[in-house]
Amino acid sequence: MREKSESVLVTRVYKMSKFKNIKLNFLSGVPVKDIDFKDILTNLDWEDQETLIRATILHERNVKYPLRNDYQKIFIKHIIQQLESNEVSDIHDKFYEILAEKISECDSEFSYKHFNVVENEFISIKESNSFIRDGTTGLKLWPAAVTLSNYIFNNPDIFNDKSILEIGSGCSGLVGLALLKSSRCKQVFLSDCHDTVVNKLIENINLNLEGYNIENLESSLLIRQHSYVNNSCEMGILNLAWEDIIENQKELMRKCKINMILAADIVYDSSIFKALVSCLKVLFNLYCDSSLQFVLSQTIRNQETFNEFCKLLKVNSFDVTEISIDNLERKIPFANEPLNDVKMYRICQNK
Repeated sequence: MREKSESVLVTRVYKMSKFKNIKLNFLSGVPVKDIDFKDILTNLDWEDQETLIRATILHERNVKYPLRNDYQKIFIKHIIQQLESNEVSDIHDKFYEILAEKISECDSEFSYKHFNVVENEFISIKESNSFIRDGTTGLKLWPAAVTLSNYIFNNPDIFNDKSILEIGSGCSGLVGLALLKSSRCKQVFLSDCHDTVVNKLIENINLNLEGYNIENLESSLLIRQHSYVNNSCEMGILNLAWEDIIENQKELMRKCKINMILAADIVYDSSIFKALVSCLKVLFNLYCDSSLQFVLSQTIRNQETFNEFCKLLKVNSFDVTEISIDNLERKIPFANEPLNDVKMYRICQNK
């Protein structure tokens, strides 16, 4: 009798562990085909099914900030199909009820993903359900930003005591939030130049910084919202076009004392390379700090295009060194595509 009780307990602990993994993958929007269900769906009683439902579809974050509707339908259908194929006799009514609700709903313009970066603490990101919206790709979370964020979580000491500017941040704010939640940096400034993107960026930052002291200290075009303060780290959001960096440099230097620049997935169109390199030259010359470095995370879609960018950097006295990311622990999984094509680089001025 005792052995049977211990066996039941072990099985229960195993299931709870598996439920947690399924929950975290679901909330992150990992493709259903890539979620490791193992044998968890072979023998789920009514109570276990209820636990699984509440850990995923009815999780408080998904209820308040829902994942894409189509994704949730695929997730529920997969579970029902697996339970049926495994001849589970009593499938929970809630699966069918929620599926019917989801089928009757249409996908909204935006949806959420939730990343469990530390125990019981999430980063929630609102993004567009379209790759291009309002004339920009900046309303979508891209793999290079996830890789850069994972690099930050794996190497927090690199960013301690730094004042950091991210250029071309996009809407997610993921990189800035990773810095705030993992390191002891002094300042974090996120920037973009598209009004819709900047507004969504502010929305995502506000979504994740409940409990921080939030003040709207500036109303200039450059400082859109400033600052969020917690544990002596200051955060600001800039409306900053690379082409306007020269005319804004005095105000930028007055507000930000930068000694590190970050970017993710901004090298994809050769028509913007000249403006980007000019922006980097202004920033490196502006701060005149020999330790200043630019860390770039980039999906290499076309090697020739990226080589063209590197050549332009070298012509302008920049050195480019690849950063090894082979052994990065993926604190943040990614939902849409493999990360194999993402590379990271350290770019410094050769004086």
